[in-house]
Amino acid sequence: PVKYINIAALTQTNSIFHTYSSLNLLSFPVNLVTASAISMIMLSAFFMVLAVRCTITQKNVIWSPYKVPALLHRLNPFKGRSVSLFTQELYKSFIANKALIVLLVLAVYQYHAFTTFTAVYNEDDRYYKKYADRLNGPLTQETYDFLKQEQNRFDELYAAMSTLSEKYNAGEITDIQMTMSYMSIQQSLAPQGAFERLKSQVKYIEEQNPEAQIVYDGGYNQLFAGKGYRSDMNTVLLTMLFLILMISPMYNAGKASSLIISASRNGHGKLFKVRCLVSLMIAALVFILTNVPFFINVMQEYGVSNLPAPVQSIDLLRGLNADMTLLDYLILVYGTRLFFTLLVSVLMLITSSLLKN
Repeated sequence: PVKYINIAALTQTNSIFHTYSSLNLLSFPVNLVTASAISMIMLSAFFMVLAVRCTITQKNVIWSPYKVPALLHRLNPFKGRSVSLFTQELYKSFIANKALIVLLVLAVYQYHAFTTFTAVYNEDDRYYKKYADRLNGPLTQETYDFLKQEQNRFDELYAAMSTLSEKYNAGEITDIQMTMSYMSIQQSLAPQGAFERLKSQVKYIEEQNPEAQIVYDGGYNQLFAGKGYRSDMNTVLLTMLFLILMISPMYNAGKASSLIISASRNGHGKLFKVRCLVSLMIAALVFILTNVPFFINVMQEYGVSNLPAPVQSIDLLRGLNADMTLLDYLILVYGTRLFFTLLVSVLMLITSSLLKN
C-alpha cells in the first residue's frame, strides 16, 4: 500500500499525458490535466493563506522559556547542580534537541546500506584484478615473462580454433564436437580483454611514466568517483540533511537562557564558540557515519592495493600533474571532504544565529 502514496511517483507523468483522460464532474467531462493544474493552484493558495494566518496569530515565543519534556527533565543527570556551558550545550543539542536520536536514525540507515552493499564487476574487471594482483608493483622481469607466456597461450588458442575449423570443413568432426570445442576455447579466451588492458598499462609505464606501477584500480574508482558520482551525491545529501536537522535548532531552542548568557560579559562570544565546538563535533560524527561504512565496503569488496604507488598508476588520475602517492591522494580527498563538512556545519550555525528561527 505504501507505493500508492509515494510522492516521488508523481514525477512520472507519462501515465497521465500519453492518453487523453477526463473526470466525470456532475456528468460533464473535465480534462484531467486541466483539473489537476487548477486543483494544485487552489491548494497551494489555500495552504499559503493558512500558513500566513497561523504565523500572524501565534503568540510571540521569543521570550518564552524553552521547556524540556518531563521525561527528559527527569533523566537529566545535571539537574540540581551547576555545569559548564559546554556540558549544558551538549545536553541541549543531543538530548533536548534530539540530535542523539537523529544520529541513531542515520546509524541505522547506514548499517542497512553497509549490509546490503553489492560490488559491481564486469567480466574484464574480474580478470584484470587477477592479473594486477599477481603483477602488483613496478615492472620486473617477471612481468615481461608473464606477458610473453600469456600471449603465447592466446596465440595457441587461436591456432586451435583454426585447426578446429579445418577439421570441421573436412568432415572429421561433427557439429556437436565443433560446438563443444569452440565453446571451450572461447571460455579460455575470456581474459583477453583484461590482458589487452594490462598490456596497455605496461606500454604507458614504459613510454610515458616509468615511475608508475601496475595497480588494480577498482577500489580507487569507487572512492574517487571514477565510476560516476552517485555514491558521492548520496553522501553529500545525507550529510547536508542530517547536519540541518541537528545544527539548525541550536539558536531556536532555549532562547531565554541564551539571552541571559549573551547579556553577561563576553557571554555572546563564548556562547557562539561553545556552540561552534558542538557543531564541529556533530559534523565529525556525521562525517564518520556517512563515509566510513562505504569505505569499509570498498576495502572488503575491491581493496586498495599498492598505496605507495604514484597516483598516475591508475587510469583515472593519469592526467594529474602532481608528485603524490595513492595514499597521499586518498588522505587529500577525505581530508578535503572532512574540512568542507566542518565548514558547512559552522556556516549552518552562523545562519541559525542570524535567523534565530
